[in-house]
Amino acid sequence: MTGGCNGEWSPDGRWIAYVAFDRDVRIGVLMVIPAAGGPARRVLTPQSDMPRAGGTRWAPDGRTLYFKGHDAGGRASFWSVPFSGGRPRLLVRFDDPAFSSSRNDFSTDGRNFYFAVEDRQSDVFVADLIKH
Repeated sequence: MTGGCNGEWSPDGRWIAYVAFDRDVRIGVLMVIPAAGGPARRVLTPQSDMPRAGGTRWAPDGRTLYFKGHDAGGRASFWSVPFSGGRPRLLVRFDDPAFSSSRNDFSTDGRNFYFAVEDRQSDVFVADLIKH
């Protein structure tokens, strides 16, 4: 792994979760690294039946990581995976790409999951060019 993004401190401040890159290409591997230093550890390597991680958040108890991704069809989904690693669990999948959540802003309080859903619209503006 050559880098990462979307770092998130664990609730106890002992770990940082992040999404790793390989050769300048985002591959969506979910990693944790000790805040005091030391080697990083893979929590999740995406499989063919799940999207690559794009953003991550900790559960308040620090035992679960949540991540968000988009599949090849552009559909967003949210997943959870134990901090120790293991098989992720699908939480939400948006079947309609027009009604989706493309931001990595999401959170949880341990009981509820919060995220924004976007209504993608576009306006076209026209302006006259003035010649001098």
